[in-house]
Amino acid sequence: MEPTPEKIQLDWVMLADAAQIVNGKLYVLGGGWDTLVVSSPFPVNQPCGLAIAFRIPGAGTNPRKTARIQVVDQEGTSTIATADVQFQVGRPPEVDDVLPQRVQLAAGLHLSFPKAGTYVVIVSVDNAEIGRSRFRVVHPQPAGSGERLNA
Repeated sequence: MEPTPEKIQLDWVMLADAAQIVNGKLYVLGGGWDTLVVSSPFPVNQPCGLAIAFRIPGAGTNPRKTARIQVVDQEGTSTIATADVQFQVGRPPEVDDVLPQRVQLAAGLHLSFPKAGTYVVIVSVDNAEIGRSRFRVVHPQPAGSGERLNA
């Protein structure tokens, strides 16, 4: 029986105010949140940075691939945004082909949320889903409605 080839593995998805990749390094402004608090009425238009990282198996390097990033509502019935990114990962000659190669991608998106609720970022590579990450869009809580800390 032949061993099954390694699959592409999602390392992380990060929502941010802004994100970019420069010379292989990720630069993030206001990142790592999972709740977006909006004060204006819905629908709300919101610029957002999105950064993802995943690992390509060493044997899967060199061919061109397409990553698809989708933002959908929790039910999956409404697509808020879709971004397709083509990439190609080369393997340095000194790196063994069994070692996976990290891929980092960043995108600036202008999202329009129709209502408060939970939304899902779906990451796929070559039409195969490799992971999901959820986040919430909410209105601010009225003053005094949160827990109070006593000193």
